[in-house]
Amino acid sequence: MKSIPEKIAQVSELRCTDLKAFVNDFGKYGQSKREFIIPQVLYQTNDCWEIVSAGRPLTGGVSGYPIVLRAPFSTGNMYVLTIPDDMGNLYDYPAAALNEIRRLMSKDLGIYIEGPSKVGLFTYDNQTLVVENFNDEPVEIRIVIDEKKASKLTNLLGGEVLTPVETLSPEKRDPSVRQNAFRLSLLPHSYKGFRYSR
Repeated sequence: MKSIPEKIAQVSELRCTDLKAFVNDFGKYGQSKREFIIPQVLYQTNDCWEIVSAGRPLTGGVSGYPIVLRAPFSTGNMYVLTIPDDMGNLYDYPAAALNEIRRLMSKDLGIYIEGPSKVGLFTYDNQTLVVENFNDEPVEIRIVIDEKKASKLTNLLGGEVLTPVETLSPEKRDPSVRQNAFRLSLLPHSYKGFRYSR
């Protein structure tokens, strides 16, 4: 945003300033375990909407700073993701905030994961995917897939079949699509591969 402000301004009145903010509270998305510094992004309130915000505190009516902004333009949207000064602090975002970011960034894929940080999703063009846990402890995650894409996941090694634990209704997630959620556990520093199908 700092390097091409004129081009950004053609879409929306957004500016990344030299001002900084200490944050640790993501409101309805939870709190991080530590404080960190983010750049302050300024915007016109009738031009953009904050999807994820952070403050110190954000709760109790105190103003926050945008983490994810949505700027509608023509028939599409421009999303802006605020990156902390220390990029490693992305791992400190609460799981619920990361889940919302994953959902937004994966719309074109039709697949995303919900869970803590340091868990990766790798998708391939042959209806397969890999999820990997980079944490030092086991994690529980959910793989969320558009209902039209998959009603089951088949483990590529053992052949175990996972069925949806729930179907996410349009009211809970993206109103244009129904999604199936598959729950699984991953051991520390391990991965699992799946084929998805109807």
